[in-house]
Amino acid sequence: MIAKVIPIKKLPKKLCYFDYKIPPGLKIKKGMIVKIPWRNQIIFGLVKKITNKPENNDIKLKDINSKLSDDILISNNQEKLIDNLNNQFLLSKTHWWKMILPNIPQKKSKFNIWLSNEKFAKQKIEKNVNKARINGTLNLIIPDNLDEMYAYVVNFAKNRGNKLILCPEISQIEKIISYLPQNIHKRTAVIHKKLSKSEYFNNYKKILNGKANLVIGTRLAAFAPFVKLDKIVVFKSEDYSFKQENQNPRFWIHDIIYNLQKIWGNKVVFLSLSPRIENYTYLKKNRNNIINLQNKVKMIIVDLGKEFQINNYTYISWQLEQEIKNSLKNKKKIFLLLNKKGLAKKMICRDCGFVPKCEKCNKIKDVLNQNQLFCFYCRQVEEFPASCPNCHGQNLSLTGLTNQTLAKTLQNIFPSTKIQYIDLDNNKISKNAQIVVGTKYALNNINSKELGLVAIVAADQEFTGTDFNNTEHGYALLNNTIRLNTAAKIILQTFEPENYIYQYLKTGQYHKFWIQEMKWRKKLNYPPYKKIIKIQYSDKNEKNTRKRIIEIYNLLNKTKPEDVELFEPFFSNRIINNKYLSYCLIRYTDKNILEWLEILPDDIIIDKSPYSVF
Repeated sequence: MIAKVIPIKKLPKKLCYFDYKIPPGLKIKKGMIVKIPWRNQIIFGLVKKITNKPENNDIKLKDINSKLSDDILISNNQEKLIDNLNNQFLLSKTHWWKMILPNIPQKKSKFNIWLSNEKFAKQKIEKNVNKARINGTLNLIIPDNLDEMYAYVVNFAKNRGNKLILCPEISQIEKIISYLPQNIHKRTAVIHKKLSKSEYFNNYKKILNGKANLVIGTRLAAFAPFVKLDKIVVFKSEDYSFKQENQNPRFWIHDIIYNLQKIWGNKVVFLSLSPRIENYTYLKKNRNNIINLQNKVKMIIVDLGKEFQINNYTYISWQLEQEIKNSLKNKKKIFLLLNKKGLAKKMICRDCGFVPKCEKCNKIKDVLNQNQLFCFYCRQVEEFPASCPNCHGQNLSLTGLTNQTLAKTLQNIFPSTKIQYIDLDNNKISKNAQIVVGTKYALNNINSKELGLVAIVAADQEFTGTDFNNTEHGYALLNNTIRLNTAAKIILQTFEPENYIYQYLKTGQYHKFWIQEMKWRKKLNYPPYKKIIKIQYSDKNEKNTRKRIIEIYNLLNKTKPEDVELFEPFFSNRIINNKYLSYCLIRYTDKNILEWLEILPDDIIIDKSPYSVF
């Protein structure tokens, strides 16, 4: 007998499975993990099929070494999902199976571990949820605040049927589980990368054996071996963590969900305070069910330009200082968002508060260097002005602010107050902290119910990035911050108090923001009007990186279809994993261009829906 075996090893896209002889006396079934000889080593492989004849009679076949266990580790629909994805991504199936399959532990536990630890005490959802009707197959619910979103996902978890709940962060998984009754825990499986080998294996088998009707996890959980699937709930569906970007396979979780829905015919509910533009457009275009429950918030918009005019350059406005004092007096905690890892340079006139904007797209310009201002959105460059274009004053300043420097400023104003700054590297919030100054990484860890004041210190900083979707990301971050606790006092500080974005944040009118954003994207041919693919190469040698991407560009340009745009190579100044990056972009309509891209060598990375194009 012959076994067709998929090596659990990332292979070139044209390689998938290989024929091996099954030795006499060794009982092998489809779905088992076996040990196979591979060049000069022994590796693991997944048995895809058992057959009587080899694919090629001229090749001398090697024997399977042994099987790891009698466990069958794949389901039929799981295999169908990978087959579908294989047709949509230029990758070998080995990439998908290597990511999904569990390592079989040497010593198997006699019990199923549903959670890595049970450190969370049982909590209760206090929010009374407005029960939105789930009418169609695809649904989008935009809750009023974070607490309400947790209430929705917990209600879905309690409903009958087989459910999958996807979360961007592990901390959110643990929080949701802490809200669930103990009787649901027994039928719950958790899937994420931080589980130990035994924990992952036990949860994986629990799903495969039909003993879990609730699966909750990160994006990896979407590939679980479901026996039945009635509903998928995506918590904070706009979150960047739902994009796998730094390793193959590169995908958005939405791509996987739409494939699952076609296989199972299940209902899908996207929960988001600030939906992705592409997802919102797709659902609206296909007339799916969209429910916006966001109400107007009582938000104070502070004009920082006026603060600068009275020589207050601290970013602690008079109104913000007064509200901090009131919250401390009422023994309420305070969260200040300042999403800056390093110093952000802007040109500001300290006489009139003027900030230069791009004439083409009206975005605030960054200072590219000492001589130039630059718009990263539409790539417009202008000379650094000798005087203020508005008041002709000479008092021009390049300003920069971080959460650390802001925390120090606050400590000088409130010397007896416990103040803490939070970012990616310092993300544990002290229970004693009265004021937290944090980046976006603080949002998942802060206890929103304790907040008496939420403030966005420098809102304009979120709209000066390098990508076409920067406005979308900025809107999402600010809206998610504002709606941490809509009962708290909310302050937003800006140099543009009349900006339409801030008005829509205040009123909760996401649809109007979407209309404005779509106008710009249509004008500049950005997604969802046209699609973008990033072709990327990296190497430890900078010259090799540049040379290789130029070769790839020339290769593609020779055979490029007429209605496809191929942009010249871009050489990034970023170094990731000690490698220089270079890439070129492809822009196209709905036409399937994967056949054209099959000419690309295997050392080239293809990202079908990049989070970032720069």
